[in-house]
Amino acid sequence: IEFRKIRVEKKYARRIPQVLVDPEKMKIAFLNIIVNAIEAIEKSDGKIEIETEAVEGKCIVRISDNGPGIPQDQLDRLFEPFFTSKEKGTGLGLTNTQNIILSHQGSIRVQSEPGAGTRFIIAFNLHDGNAVALEASPQ
Repeated sequence: IEFRKIRVEKKYARRIPQVLVDPEKMKIAFLNIIVNAIEAIEKSDGKIEIETEAVEGKCIVRISDNGPGIPQDQLDRLFEPFFTSKEKGTGLGLTNTQNIILSHQGSIRVQSEPGAGTRFIIAFNLHDGNAVALEASPQ
């Protein structure tokens, strides 16, 4: 991120919802999305935005970038095993990410438009439907 001079904007909810997930698996899932964003951003004013919020009993995480976006024909195949548009990709990163999120009873969807960037929207059920008062981590 620093080498490519990409800005990271964090917009964390003040009240972070408590969800029951395996933290190590979530790191893998979120890192797959973030690494893809870093690799996609080609311009010098690159930006990745990470947002969290609690909405209607769900914890929503949005990871957006201002990269070139994904063409519709590729968007439809994004989570397919072994599908990749990268020269050295395996096509397993987003498949693995989707499997991790689904195994936690979450959902993942993607919005993208060529020339306008990409946004992943991940949702998890809140634990007991309550938010826990925590300060958002500065990291």
